[in-house]
This record gives sequence, structure tokens and C-alpha cells, in this order.
Amino acid sequence: MGGPYGLSFAANPRDELRPRYAEYFDNQNADYKPTEVVRRLFIDNRDRDATNDAVKGDSAPFDFVVPFQALGIDRYQNVVACELLALSFPKVLNETYVIVDIAEFADQIDSSDNGSDRTFAVAFFDCFDPQAPVGTVKPIKGKDFTTKRVDFEPRLPSLSRLTCRFRKYGGDIVTLGDVGNVGTVNMLLEVTTLIGDRS
Repeated sequence: MGGPYGLSFAANPRDELRPRYAEYFDNQNADYKPTEVVRRLFIDNRDRDATNDAVKGDSAPFDFVVPFQALGIDRYQNVVACELLALSFPKVLNETYVIVDIAEFADQIDSSDNGSDRTFAVAFFDCFDPQAPVGTVKPIKGKDFTTKRVDFEPRLPSLSRLTCRFRKYGGDIVTLGDVGNVGTVNMLLEVTTLIGDRS
């Protein structure tokens, strides 16, 4: 029986109990080799852990944790790289960009501004309409002027949550007052893992 990534699965019903891609974990298999697997991860800030929203106040939609297990998402193991493919974020008052500060992907940016220094990425608002009101949402491509990607060397053993903070110049976290009370944020990420590695 054929499977994805060019893998073959035995027809024996008992083998249905084996984990997917089990042959890659079989040390006796002469053809054993590690394989990179790419998954897409979609995050909507409405699914955040809202435990501390009352304390965070108007910054809560832009300062949040996404706990994978609580949302039914398996943790990623042996993570090779993560890339931001797309971001939807409301236009911030008097700003041309928003700072994407994801703690698990930190220290990718050197900056003249302490607010963005050693964070993950900077996402620029498209000047599609200079008169667009604060709070206007238009998707931002992850790969615009640069690729917003972090490569882990050595590999990250486990990724089970994302700690996200969206900042403006100077480092203050964006508030609802900065975006016309529009609190919607969503992201599409690409996560590359290595399965079947014995090292």
C-alpha cells in the first residue's frame, strides 16, 4: 500500500497499529534514513490562552500564548526550521510596520530600535492606500523584502507553544487603541521537522 513521501506501508492489518512512517524508526531497516517533513500551522489569536487577558487589558489581542496541546495540535519534534508565510494584522496608528516578537524564534533581527532588536521579524504594512484608516487589515506576505525564517542548529527538540507579542516602535506592545479597536491577528507558518533521526 502506497503512502505519502514515497513511503510504503505493509498490507498486514497488524501493521496498522504501527506509527506512521514507522520504517524510519526501525533500526534494523537497511534503508533507514531521516526525512524532512513540512507542515503548515495556522494561528488565529482568538484561540489564544485568555487566562491573563484581564491583566493585559487592551494589549491582550497582541500579547498571547498559543498552547498547542490545549488546542489539539501535536507538539512538533526535531524542528529544523520555521518560517512565517503570511500575517494579517490591523494597520497601526502612525506606524509603517509592526514588530513580530515570537519568543521561540527570537534573536533574528539587529536593529537601531531597542523595540525590534533581537526579535523575530519586522512586517511592513503595504502602502496600498495612504489614506487607509487605522485598523484596516490586509494580509502581509511573509516573504516580502526578506524571508522571515529561523533555522535551528542544533535542531529544536520540541515545539509545543508560541509566545507572541506584536510591538510598535520603541517596544511597547500594540493596544486596541492603536488599531481602531480591531483585534484580529492571524498567521500562517511553515514548520519543518526531521523524522527518523537516530543522532
